[in-house]
Formats: sequence, C-alpha cells, structure tokens
Amino acid sequence: MHLKKSLDFARLLDSTSYKEQFRADMIRWGEDKRNQDLGFFCRVATSGDEAKKSVWIISDARRKTDIEYFKRNSHTLPKH
Repeated sequence: MHLKKSLDFARLLDSTSYKEQFRADMIRWGEDKRNQDLGFFCRVATSGDEAKKSVWIISDARRKTDIEYFKRNSHTLPKH
C-alpha cells in the first residue's frame, strides 16, 4: 500500500477535517511498515541530519517496540 504522494502535508498537521479523509489509510500504511520492520520509524527519526543532534527527547513512544529500539540501539547512535 502506498499513500498518495499528493497529500498536503501542512493540511495534515492542522485541525481541519482534511486528515480524517486519509486517517485510516495512514494508519494502515504505518502498521504495514511496522510489520515489515519494527524499527522503521525510529530509524528514520534518528538518521540524516537528525542523527547529528547532541540531545534527544523522545516525546512519543507509544509502543514497547519503540522503547526497545532505543534501548537496543542507543549505543550505536552517533555520539558527540
């Protein structure tokens, strides 16, 4: 499953009903990604320019697998 690439990201973040049109598809897409790779979203969040941050605040770890990812990988994340 692929989400439509033409979604308006700014509108997905606002408080209108726009995102409700796509919520079920976004949830299903996210679950499909997690089923393929439990660390997918954690790895995306800790890669690229974000990997250069010296302090990390994890404000939303809803799943035990997210916490396990950071416990398991905190020693491999870049250190400054």
